[in-house]
Amino acid sequence: MCQLRKSWICQAAIEWDKQQKDESYQVHRGSRLEDAFALSKQSRFLNQLEADYSTLQVSEV
Repeated sequence: MCQLRKSWICQAAIEWDKQQKDESYQVHRGSRLEDAFALSKQSRFLNQLEADYSTLQVSEV
């Protein structure tokens, strides 16, 4: 399950970055957002882009 969750974050973070970090490309909400944030707290589970994306999402909620 963790790899599937990471895949969602990875895909979303890549698309967000391609779109120059446009807010409208931040797609995680609700429990998916909570999962992304929880994974961002695990050292080395997410790369820097994914962690930035996850942290930004939570800070804007």
